Amino acid sequence: MDSATGLWTKTSCDYEQAFLCKRPIPWSTAKPPTEVVLAQNPSDFSNCNTTLLMTPGTITSYGYLSTSPPEPAVYCTWRIVTTGPYRVRLSFTDVSTYNDVYVYNEDGTTFARVRYSTYIISPSNIVTVDFQATGRAGYKGFRAVALAY
Repeated sequence: MDSATGLWTKTSCDYEQAFLCKRPIPWSTAKPPTEVVLAQNPSDFSNCNTTLLMTPGTITSYGYLSTSPPEPAVYCTWRIVTTGPYRVRLSFTDVSTYNDVYVYNEDGTTFARVRYSTYIISPSNIVTVDFQATGRAGYKGFRAVALAY
């Protein structure tokens, strides 16, 4: 890179040049992480605590359509990402929850609280959806469809 202009320039591979690293490369290697196995409910299709890349896709609250509350209370978060210039359109097709569903834009600012069936369009291509099922009976949860918009 040319230090005067800040632009990349062509140079011969035979010419030795010094460069600066943002962080030095360590000489030792890190220990491999220990594997943690979490108990999962095989009948749950909520995609709870996941990232949904390349919409379209569907998310549901944990235990969706069951009117018996999860024990203990369940906190779920979903990160939804579309490609490039597209924004995220979330269509909440079914909402029957005691608590609100919160939707945050990519910098963590709340831009929607969902209480009933509706749709929202995000200001960017990344959104985070948070929901906490508090254990109240009679609410079946929510379902939302994510699309690139």
